[in-house]
Amino acid sequence: NGGGGGGAIRSLIFNARPKLIQSSIEIERVGAAGPRVWGAPPPLVGPTATHLGGLALTLPLWLACGGGGGGEKNKRDGRREPSAVVLGAGGCTIPAVLAKAGCHVTAVEPSEDVRHAARHYFGASDGDVELLPGFGEDYLMTRIDNNGNQSADTTCDAAIDILIIDAEDGNSAPPASMKEESFWKDVVVPSLSPNGVVAVNVIADHDERNKFIRMVNEVMESHHIWCCEVPSIAKVSNRHSFMFATPSAAEEGGLDIMTSVKEEMDKFSYVDMKLEWTKELENARMFRFYQSIF
Repeated sequence: NGGGGGGAIRSLIFNARPKLIQSSIEIERVGAAGPRVWGAPPPLVGPTATHLGGLALTLPLWLACGGGGGGEKNKRDGRREPSAVVLGAGGCTIPAVLAKAGCHVTAVEPSEDVRHAARHYFGASDGDVELLPGFGEDYLMTRIDNNGNQSADTTCDAAIDILIIDAEDGNSAPPASMKEESFWKDVVVPSLSPNGVVAVNVIADHDERNKFIRMVNEVMESHHIWCCEVPSIAKVSNRHSFMFATPSAAEEGGLDIMTSVKEEMDKFSYVDMKLEWTKELENARMFRFYQSIF
């Protein structure tokens, strides 16, 4: 397919879901080894678009909630290098965006074929992304010990600042195992840093989604839960949305989080069509505020 700059577009599509594009990159020409610009966000509209690029909003949310101070500095802007984990790496377009923005990224993908495609056709070997085999639950368990504390025995002993869950089981996301209260209580929460931010790709009908979000809200008592719709311009079904969890302490301290998010999004290209995503984040925040009153 012709790209807007005279190149071509390469997309990762699963045979079981031919209408859903998992990853998409622009390449110089048909047959090129990797992306034209490594770490560029995938397009939101067009024949090769994917709304999953919105998962990268976790980084400006983390920064807006006070992340970035202390610790090892990144090369892009001198702030602390956040530890990011992506469960369900796919073509690694989202991990690449996060790595380019200054994160230390670990991406976990169970499919050997998908990992091969990511490395050889989507540039996963070009930048600072650690691509590992395995299932997301198993990987997170390696980061915590039997007491639910972060493990001192793993080489990935730093707490997770940014956790993205982009996994599904057929026509539903997250998979059933990741909708269990025990997964969030015993695995997700213990693996996070105090100001850790979580994003989840959600594919569900309205009632199922609300049930899942209520459960997470009860478990993650120190976080605010956002249900973010996909911009209508993307033309995906209303079964698709994102759930974000941000530390409540940031806003309780008087921080205007949306102003900070907009400032962060002006500094770096996290997503395509950022104004559309900003509107959806604002709507999600207002709906959350409305729920807290009533």
